[in-house]
Amino acid sequence: MLGGNLNQSTVTKIQHLLLQHNAFTQLYKHAKDIPKDDDMRLVLTAQPRSNSRTHNLPTCSEIAVLFSETSKSGRHILLHGTDGPVLSEVVPNYRVGKHVCLDRQPGEDHLFRIKEFHSAYDPLQYPLLFPTGTLGWSYGNKSGLNGKNVSLNNYARYHLYERGAFSPLHASGPLLQVFAVDNFAKVENQRLGFLRDQTNNLRSDTYRAVHDAVSHDVDVNSIGKRIVLPSSYTGGPRYMRQRYLDAMAIVRKYGRPDLFITVTCNPKWVEIDRELELAKEDYGFKRPPSDRPDLLTRMFRLKLLAIEAMLTKGILGRQGAHVRSVEFQKRGLPHAHILVIFSGDDKIKTAADIDSIISAEIPDKEKNPRLHKIVTTCMIHKCSDRCLENGKCKKNFPKAYCDETSIGSDGYPLYRRRRSSAERPSEYTNQYVIPYCPTLSAMFDCHINVEACTSISAVKYLYKYIFKGSDRSNFQLESSKLDEIKQYQDARYVSCCEALTRIFSFDMFNRSHAVENLEIHLEGEQVVCIPTDRPMSPQELARRNRTKLTAFFELCRENSDSQARARECLYHDIPEHFVWNSNLRKWTPRKRGGKRMIGRMLTVSPRSGDCFYMRMLLCYRRGPTSHEDLRTVNGVVHPKFKSAALALGFLENDEEWLTCMREATETATPYELRTLFVSILIHCEPADARGLWNKFEDEMSQDFHRMYPDDSQKSTAFAIQALSRCLESNGSSLDRFQELPQLAQFEQYFALEETNRGRQSNRLVAMESSHNQEQIQGILEGKSTMTEEHEVFYNDVMSEITKESNVRRGKVYFLEGEGGSGKTFISNILLAQVRSMNKIALAVASSGLAALNLIGGTTAHSRFCLPRSLHELSRCDVRKQSHLAELLRLTELIIWDECSMMHKYAVEAVDHMLQDLMDNALPFGGKVVIFSGDFKQMLPVILKGTPGLILEACLKNSYLWSNVAKFHLTVNMRLTNNNSESVREFAGLLKSIGHGTYPTCTELGADYIRLPDDLAIPYNSPDDLGSFLHSVYQDMNNLRINELRSYFGCRAILAPKHSVVADINTTLLERLTSDGEMTYLSADSVAEKRDSDADACEFPIEFLNSIDINNFPSHKLHLKVGCPIILLRNLCTSEGMCNGTRLIVLELKTRCIKAQIMNGSHKNKIVYIPRTTTIHDGEQNNYPFELRRRQFPVQVAFAMTIHKAQGQTISHVGVYLPEPVFSHGQLYVAMSRAQAKGNIKFLVANGQYEGLPGIYTKNVVYQEALE
Repeated sequence: MLGGNLNQSTVTKIQHLLLQHNAFTQLYKHAKDIPKDDDMRLVLTAQPRSNSRTHNLPTCSEIAVLFSETSKSGRHILLHGTDGPVLSEVVPNYRVGKHVCLDRQPGEDHLFRIKEFHSAYDPLQYPLLFPTGTLGWSYGNKSGLNGKNVSLNNYARYHLYERGAFSPLHASGPLLQVFAVDNFAKVENQRLGFLRDQTNNLRSDTYRAVHDAVSHDVDVNSIGKRIVLPSSYTGGPRYMRQRYLDAMAIVRKYGRPDLFITVTCNPKWVEIDRELELAKEDYGFKRPPSDRPDLLTRMFRLKLLAIEAMLTKGILGRQGAHVRSVEFQKRGLPHAHILVIFSGDDKIKTAADIDSIISAEIPDKEKNPRLHKIVTTCMIHKCSDRCLENGKCKKNFPKAYCDETSIGSDGYPLYRRRRSSAERPSEYTNQYVIPYCPTLSAMFDCHINVEACTSISAVKYLYKYIFKGSDRSNFQLESSKLDEIKQYQDARYVSCCEALTRIFSFDMFNRSHAVENLEIHLEGEQVVCIPTDRPMSPQELARRNRTKLTAFFELCRENSDSQARARECLYHDIPEHFVWNSNLRKWTPRKRGGKRMIGRMLTVSPRSGDCFYMRMLLCYRRGPTSHEDLRTVNGVVHPKFKSAALALGFLENDEEWLTCMREATETATPYELRTLFVSILIHCEPADARGLWNKFEDEMSQDFHRMYPDDSQKSTAFAIQALSRCLESNGSSLDRFQELPQLAQFEQYFALEETNRGRQSNRLVAMESSHNQEQIQGILEGKSTMTEEHEVFYNDVMSEITKESNVRRGKVYFLEGEGGSGKTFISNILLAQVRSMNKIALAVASSGLAALNLIGGTTAHSRFCLPRSLHELSRCDVRKQSHLAELLRLTELIIWDECSMMHKYAVEAVDHMLQDLMDNALPFGGKVVIFSGDFKQMLPVILKGTPGLILEACLKNSYLWSNVAKFHLTVNMRLTNNNSESVREFAGLLKSIGHGTYPTCTELGADYIRLPDDLAIPYNSPDDLGSFLHSVYQDMNNLRINELRSYFGCRAILAPKHSVVADINTTLLERLTSDGEMTYLSADSVAEKRDSDADACEFPIEFLNSIDINNFPSHKLHLKVGCPIILLRNLCTSEGMCNGTRLIVLELKTRCIKAQIMNGSHKNKIVYIPRTTTIHDGEQNNYPFELRRRQFPVQVAFAMTIHKAQGQTISHVGVYLPEPVFSHGQLYVAMSRAQAKGNIKFLVANGQYEGLPGIYTKNVVYQEALE
C-alpha cells in the first residue's frame, strides 16, 4: 500500500487542511464513515497457451494500468454523498449531466459516479496533488496562449513538465506513476471512444479495399457489425502489421539487416543522477530513479536519438537503412530494438567484419577500466529463476569457449570467447558476456546488446519480434461480439514508462525511409468515398475515381520525356521518382527526397482471387498502361490475371509439363524423353500423369516403333518396360503411378521371367539381382592390379561373406585412405565379386555425387529411408513387411562411402533398423558393412555447431565405433604409376595439410600456415580478383561449345562462402559471350501447415522472391548457352543427374534446359532438366513457414563452395579466400581437388602481415577427428 508508514500526526494535519480548503470534502462521506467491503485483489496469471512475448508476467515491481472492456459503464469514481450541500452549490455553474451520474434509492445515500472526463475527477482522485480542489480538464478548456481547445493529452503533458518552482506532482514519489498511467488511460479511452463513435460509417468491405487484406476474415453475416480499429491508431494490431510490412519493404529494397541492437535504459546515468541531486534540496532527500519515471523516459529518448544519429553518420559503417521499435515488456525500464542495414562494402560478410564491431569478451581492466566497468555491470548475463527452465538457462548461458568467431550456415554467428588466464572460479567469465559493441557501450554506458545478422533467414524473426504488439496480461475476460477495439483493450497492460512515452508524444517506432502505401484493385473496383451531406458532380466523381494505381497507368501512357522514366519503373518503384498529389490525385515528378522513399504495394490475400494475381504481375511488369495491358503476355490478352501469371511461369500448373515435354521433343531422343518423363513423375507430381503419357507416347516409344514397325502395341509395351526400369533404378516403381499402363497389361510380349519380375516378385530384389554381367566381369579383371593392402582387405571381407550362415556373426569395417589410395577401386571389386555370386550387395554414399562412383550406388537417405531431421531417437521409415525390408534381409554386403561427413545418428538409425529386421542384436543385424571415408575431409554439417558439437556428431563418437575393424590404405596408386617428383611433393603437402602437421606460424596462431609461395597470390585490389578469374578461364570465349565441355569440366574456382561464389559466378557469366541467354523467374509460395503462424500466407511475393538460401534454387536464374551449371538436387541418379553433377548448357527453352554432363561415369550424356518444386524447411532458418519454390534446380558453376566441391575431380583449381576457411578439412578438400601442384592457385585477402614474409591463411584441423 502506498504510504503505509506515514506519521499519524502528519495525516491529521493533511486532513484538517483538506477540510478547511477543499470544497469537495463537504460533499462526500469519508472512508471511515463507510462500511468496508470484503478485501479484493487482482491476480495476474501466466497461461500456458498465451503468447509469451506479450502475455508474460512482470519481472519487476512497477505501477501500471490494466485495460478491460468487460464493463460498459467506463471508468469512474463512486462517492457516497452527505446530507449537506450538493455539487452544483460547491462547483459554480455545474450540473449533473453526461459525466456525473446521481443514483439514489429511498432511504439510501446519494451515490455519485464521477466519470473520468469530468473536471472534478482529478481533484477527487488526487486530493494531495490538488489540495484546494482545483478543477481538472474538461471538454471546452481553452489555452491561455492562443485560445484554442486544450486536448486531454496536452493537459496531462503540461502537468508532467517541471517549471522551476516546487511541483507537488514530481515530489509525490509513486503517486507520480499512478497519475501518469491514470491520465494515459483517460487519453486512450477518449481516443478509442471517438473511433467507436465513428464506426457507423466504416464497413468491412470498404475498409479491406484500402488496407492490407486479412487472411482469416470471418463471414460478416455470422458475426454482426464489426467495430474497426484502424491502422492509423498507434499500437493497434493493424498499425503494428503495417509497420512490419513497411519494414519488410525496406528489406526488399536494401537487403537483410546486418545488426540487431537492443538498447535498455540505465537508471544510473549521470544525467539522471545529477537531476536527482539537484532536487534533493526541494524534497529533503534524494529520491530513487523509480520515483521519477518522467526523467527516465525523457533521458532514454535523448540517448536513443543520439545512438540513431551516430549510426546514421556511419560510426559502425555506412548505413543504408534502419528500423527502430521501443518496448517495455513489463520490465520497468524502456528498451528499444534497432535493425541496421549497412550499404555496399560495409555489409557484414566475414568473421573479421563481426570482430571489428562486436565483442563477447570482458575487456582488460588495466587497459580500459571504464569499459571494463560498463561491461561487467551491464553486459553480463546472470542466470536467475526467471530465465531457468528445468535447471537450464533459456538463453543457453554459459556459452562455449571459442577461439575465433565463425558464421553458421543458418546466419547466426558464434562469437569469439577466449579463455582468459586471469579468470577466477568465483567470477563471471567470457562465457556469460552478452555480445556488445565496445564503441557504443563506451559512449552510452548502458545495456546495448549488438548481434550480427548475416543471413536473410534471420529477417522475419527479427522484424516480427520488434513489431509483436502491446503488452498484455491474463485475467477474467468475456466477449460475445467481434469488437476490434474491445479486443485491443482487453487485458492490455501499460506501464508507467510507456504511458509517459505516449503522453510526451515520443514516437514508438521509427524508420530511416518513408514508405508510400500503394493501392491494389481490379478494374472498376476501387473504393470511392461519397459525401452524404451534398450532391457530387460528375467531374468530382471522376477525380475521386482516380487511384494511385490508375494514375500510374495514366503516367505510363503519357509520351512526355519527363514521364519516360515511369515506363521503366515497377509500380512499387514509382514513389522514388514521383510524388503523389492527393489534391490533384496524380503522380508528379519528384524534385528531391527520392532516396529516402520506398513504395509498398498493399498485400492481398490469396483468397482474394484475381486481385492477388494482378498484384503478382505488378511485381514484375514495368510500365503497364492499363489493366488490360498488364494481362497481355507475348501479344496475347488473357481474360484473367491468373492465366497471365501462369503463362509467365509465376504459378505452379500442370500445363508447364506439357510445355516442357513439347520443347524437349524438338531435339531429344526417345530414351532422353523417357528419362525426362521419369524426373517429372518423381519430382514434380503431375496431376494427370496418364494424360501426359498419352500426349507424348509416340515420341517416347519411337525407338521401339522402329524395331517393331508393324506392332504399335508391342512398341508401347517395351516403352513401358523401359520406363519401369528407369523408375526402379531411381528408387521408385511403376506401381506408384497406377494411372499409367502397367506391365501386366503386356505380359504376352515379355518372357515369363520378365513378367514375373514385373508382376509377382519383389521389384527391388529383382533390380539388385540383375546387374550387367559384362560390367561386373570388366571390374573383376582389375583384381590383378590390387595392391597388397587391397588383397588383405579383400580376403578378410570375402572370408566373412562366404562363411556358413550358422557361424556368421557379421563384421563392420572402416576403410580409410588418402585420395588415390584406391578406396573406390576396392569397393567396386567387392561389389562385383558378391554380385557375381548371385548375392545382393548394396552400395550407398552420403551424397549423390559420391554414389555415382560406386556401381549401382545410391544415396543412403533414399536407400534406408532416413528422416530429414536427425536426432538420437531417429529411426528409418522401413516397415517390416515391405519390399525394402525383404531386400535388406537378403543383402550380404553393404558399402557406405563418404561416411565421414554423415551424422552418427543416421548410421545408428540404420543399425537399429537392421537389428529389428533381422531379429539379431549384433551390430547391423549381423550384416557385413564397410564404411569408407576420409576424416581429413569435411565432417557433418551442424547448424550453429561448435567444434565440440561437430566432433560429437562424427561416426567415431558413436557407440558402434568400438565394434568397427579399421583398415588404413597407405599406398597411393597415383604415385606408383607416376614417378614425377612434383606429384610426390604435392601428395606430401596434401598429407601434412590434412593431418595438421604442416608448419604453423606461432605469431599468428596455431591454425595459421604460410602457403607455398608458388601457390599463393595476394589480394590487394579488385583488379587482382579480375586477373585471377581471367587466369582460370582465360580461353572460354575462344572455344566452340563442343570444346567448352571439356574445358569447363576440368576447372573451377572454389571459395568458402556461398555469397562469394554467387558474386564470382555473376561476374564470369557476364564475361561469357554466347548465342543465347534466358532469365528464369521462380514461382514462390508458402506451404501452410497447422503449426505455422496465422499470417504466414500474407508474406508478400516480393519478399519470398528475395529469399536466397544456400544450395536452394534462386528466384532469378540467369543462364547462357555454353555456361557451366551444377545440379542442386538428385533428379535421376541412374542417369548421373545427382546433387553436385556439373553440366554445360546446350539449349535454353522456356520450360526445360538441355545440358550435357561434363564429368564422371556419365560424362558426355545429354539430359533434359525440368523445373521442380523444392520445399525449404523454414524451421531450420527461423521461418514460421515452408517456402515452396518452383524453379530449375541448378545454379551457375564457374565457381562453387568448397563443401560442394567435395567429391569432384578438377584438374585446374583456383581457390579464392576473401577470408580464411572456418571448418575442419576445408583447406584440405580445396587443395586435394587438383592432382598436381602446378594446377592450383590461391588468391588470399588479408594474408600478408607486417614483419612476416609470404602469404598466410588458416588450416582448421580437429585433431580429435583424426585420432
